[in-house]
Amino acid sequence: TGYFATGATKVLEILGQWQPQWGTNDGTTLDVNDGTGSDPGTFAVPSGAGFYTFEMDFGANTFSYTPYDASTATEYTTMSVLGSATVGGTTATAINQLAHDKHIWYARSIHLTTGNVQFITNTGSVWAGTTPFSGKATENGGNIPVAVEDDYDVWFNDLTGRYILIPLNL
Repeated sequence: TGYFATGATKVLEILGQWQPQWGTNDGTTLDVNDGTGSDPGTFAVPSGAGFYTFEMDFGANTFSYTPYDASTATEYTTMSVLGSATVGGTTATAINQLAHDKHIWYARSIHLTTGNVQFITNTGSVWAGTTPFSGKATENGGNIPVAVEDDYDVWFNDLTGRYILIPLNL
């Protein structure tokens, strides 16, 4: 769920690699180039720029865009990761806001030890979940367990509460 501009989109399966890439050739079903065929066509935002939930269903081989009303969503100006898994357990690590979507936050290659983390906003709101690696955070939702010490790419969507902590060295 996020902001989509008008135009064409593809999904890359592996960060930094052009294949496998996902798209559509007929506007309704998923197509993929796994590196052995030709590239599929692009996904097109159906009703112009705006917020959508984009879903891919690999079982049914379909995709969809569903409009999402973000008009009443809080737009935070800063976001940090803090918890016993951060440096010294007391140092907040600022995370970045995507330039084109003020609700998607990320940090690349931050070191986390075993422990827990939460997302802290500029308003003092605390967002967290209870499942390691990925899940859905809620306001005052506990602590996100960090089960493995590693460097992580961290992503958080403040519209949906979805987060993912991607270990980089496992």
